[in-house]
Amino acid sequence: EGVRVLFVDDDEDSRIIVRCVLDYCNASTATAASASEAMRQMHAVKPDVLITDFAMPGGDGYELLRRVRSLPPEHGGAVPAALVTATPLEDHWTRARGAGFSAVMRKPVDIDAFCSLVAALAEQGRNHQQQRRSA
Repeated sequence: EGVRVLFVDDDEDSRIIVRCVLDYCNASTATAASASEAMRQMHAVKPDVLITDFAMPGGDGYELLRRVRSLPPEHGGAVPAALVTATPLEDHWTRARGAGFSAVMRKPVDIDAFCSLVAALAEQGRNHQQQRRSA
């Protein structure tokens, strides 16, 4: 509840469904259709969680996360992120973890698992922020 999510996918139907599901869970959901649009949203939304599709025209999910991770933490550079993909997970898992994704989920996603993932990523982000403040 109250978690700010930025969901990035070039498929409009996916964006609509995810927004509806997360709104039902009382999250604040912003969507973007491309990596460029997502970067603009990062500054406006300041998301607690970033979820991005893998394959998008004009830059895939890895390129987007590389750009996000180049931002300072206070501007979203440390936001917990998950990659969603229609391709087999074994094609992505090692690369995704190395790129800075906390999770990879295969499409079509199970709604309960998706909502649990968003909650877990939000908690991960809160814990990371608390650790930074304590240091």
